[in-house]
Amino acid sequence: MLIAKKYKLQKIVTDILNSCSKKNIGLHTNWVPRTENKHADFLSRHTDPDDWSIEKNVFHDLSCIFGPFTVDRFSTHYNAQSSRFNSRIWSPGSKLRQNVEKVVESSSVGENNVLRSLAGKVALYIVDSKSENTSKKYLRRFNRWKSFINEHGFSDLPAEPVHVALYLTLLIDKHSSPSVLQSVIYSIKWAHELNGYIDPTSNSFITFLLKSDKRRNGKPVVKKDPVDNIMLRELCSIYQDSSDSLVIGDLTIILIAYAVFLRFDE
Repeated sequence: MLIAKKYKLQKIVTDILNSCSKKNIGLHTNWVPRTENKHADFLSRHTDPDDWSIEKNVFHDLSCIFGPFTVDRFSTHYNAQSSRFNSRIWSPGSKLRQNVEKVVESSSVGENNVLRSLAGKVALYIVDSKSENTSKKYLRRFNRWKSFINEHGFSDLPAEPVHVALYLTLLIDKHSSPSVLQSVIYSIKWAHELNGYIDPTSNSFITFLLKSDKRRNGKPVVKKDPVDNIMLRELCSIYQDSSDSLVIGDLTIILIAYAVFLRFDE
C-alpha cells in the first residue's frame, strides 16, 4: 500500500491506480535521477536561507534616519522594501515595479506622499492577473526574443514591430510550429502591456506571418468520418457476446447519445 505525506497526493495516486486496474491498463513508473533533471523544476525546488525581511515600520524608521533608499538588493517581489529591487533568481514584477514607480513619479506623486507606497502593490496585482506558471512561460519566450534582438543592437522593450516581424521570420525559416509563434507573440504582447508600452504584435505584418506559418509549418487538419448507424451495428456485433459491464455500459452510452443527439430521425 502506498503511503504519502500529503493526503491529497495519496488520494490522487490511489484513484489513478484503481482506474487503471478496472480498465486493465498497465502503469509503469520510471525514476529520473536528480542529476539528469536539473532544469525541469529548479524554481519550485529553490530555497534561499537568506530569504527574510524586516517589518515595514522598522524600515520606515531606518529610512527616515539613513535614507531615502532607492534599490533593495537581493530581495523578491513579496519582501522588497523599495519599488526598485534585484532578485537572485527571476521574480515577478522586478522591472515592472520600476516602470510603475516612474509613472507614479511623473504624475506628481511625491516621495513622501502616502500614494507612493501603493506603487509596489500596483505592480504585484498586475502580475497576479496571470498565473505564476503562465508568467514563467511567457518570460522564457520573451527572454529568447530579448537575447536575439539585443545581440543585433536593438531594443527588446519597447520593441519595434518590424523587429518582431524579422524575429518571427527567422522562426518560420527554422520550421517552428504555429503554436511556438503564438507563444512568442503572446509573450512579447504580455511584456509590453505589463509595462505600459504599445503592443508591437498588433501590427499587420505579425498577423500575416502567423497565417503564413500555419500554411507552411502547421499540421493539416484530418477530418474524421461521421458516425453512422452501420458503424454502430458493427461495433455492437463485435461485443455482442461480451459480459463486461464496462463494455456494455460504454455501448449503451454511445447508442443513447447517437439516438438522442445525433440521428434522432433514423
